[in-house]
Amino acid sequence: MSLLVLSASDVSKVTSRFSPDELVDLMADVFARLSAHDPGIVQPHRTVVNTEHHTALAQRDVSCSPVQQLRHSYRSPGSLLATRLLLGKSASPTSIVAIGAGAQIQAHLSLFLAAYPSIRTCTIFNRSQNARVASLRERIHASFPHVKTEAGLLAPSEGYNGPSLKDAIGGASIIITATSSTSPLFPSDCVRAGTHLCLIGSYKPEMHEIDTDLVKRTALVVVDQKSACLAEAGELISAGYTASDLVELGELVDLTPHNPESAWAPRADAVQHVRQSGDVTIFKSVGVGVQDVAIACAVVNRAVKDGIGKIIDDYDAELVDGA
Repeated sequence: MSLLVLSASDVSKVTSRFSPDELVDLMADVFARLSAHDPGIVQPHRTVVNTEHHTALAQRDVSCSPVQQLRHSYRSPGSLLATRLLLGKSASPTSIVAIGAGAQIQAHLSLFLAAYPSIRTCTIFNRSQNARVASLRERIHASFPHVKTEAGLLAPSEGYNGPSLKDAIGGASIIITATSSTSPLFPSDCVRAGTHLCLIGSYKPEMHEIDTDLVKRTALVVVDQKSACLAEAGELISAGYTASDLVELGELVDLTPHNPESAWAPRADAVQHVRQSGDVTIFKSVGVGVQDVAIACAVVNRAVKDGIGKIIDDYDAELVDGA
């Protein structure tokens, strides 16, 4: 048996070769099958193990290296799928605001800016202006020089002259949050009608990236998985939302479209129902393990196809001989 070994640089090289459309198509298939309870998908609820210095999330490990790098990448295609469905195919958003400066935000901004060349302004807010924020801003500017990229503080001190959170939120077409905040990052009244929000940070009942008023501006919130969000999404739990107030992303996807040139199509009536349920649209994701597996498989298949990585032939030969 042979073994394919992919380094961090190999994974970066492979993932950069996927187009936004390829990743969206992959997620459409994954989420549609998840919502349809495909017998080939086993998705148990994860276990959170709290230690003195860390929080461990059990159930989501993937046998591919480096796992952490893939995990940073797999959430953004699902968010882009939700955004394309809820904003519409012809949408041309012009501004995006991201809150947080970690790898999830980097992956989301890179994918969204590639998918929407209409975006002209990108504003990143963080609790501090540190080296990670500066590096993220530089990477985004280098990859998308036509986009005006700024970085600001969530809670500025005296003398601050950077971008205003209130103004940026008020002018945003798309807002992406990826923090572990336990209090809302901005008030509902800052958000204009027609804005789309991707909430990907909170994964515990005590975490809240937006306030209840903003949640309740839509009667239907789109989620990656109902059972997971009802157990973990603090914003939805505090708002008193139940399964009937949630729509799974996969429920908006039709894998048997009438157009033979496409592998899937939006369920137009279901999408329109969500859009008409409020003056904003919200996608809430706590992450599901099947996304990890789908991205990992896609990366491995592309690496094999493109000859990336190192193949170790008969790596288990000694073990087999000694058995």
